[in-house]
Amino acid sequence: MKKTLKIIGSIILLSLFLILYISYIVDNNSQEVKKLEEKVLKHYTPDSKVTSINQYSNYYIIKTSSKVIVLDNQYKPVLEEDLNKINSEVNNQELIYKTNKLAYEKKILKDKKLTYEYYDAISGELIGKTVLEQQ
Repeated sequence: MKKTLKIIGSIILLSLFLILYISYIVDNNSQEVKKLEEKVLKHYTPDSKVTSINQYSNYYIIKTSSKVIVLDNQYKPVLEEDLNKINSEVNNQELIYKTNKLAYEKKILKDKKLTYEYYDAISGELIGKTVLEQQ
């Protein structure tokens, strides 16, 4: 009986610890996103409502209700595209700015190889591929 109570107590404590740890990670991530959004919007104000902001390398990608805007690290617009021009395959993929194009990446893990495929967000064409292989 005592052994069963110890096991149940341990499981409850472990579960509580995991829940607290996950909530800490989620809260920390949302704070980072909020800081990024404040920093970018302090220097650049888009015409319509911002739906998402992310950073890839030295570029900020702002998605609004009508367009996608790419800013460099000096907060100057580099590229603006209407949202309706974006390929339908992008869906909820995170947009990035790579090789002077608006793109999205797919990660494929197969046979100890991690492949990053980069696709043009407008045409859907493959524009680059990087393979990481474990030796």
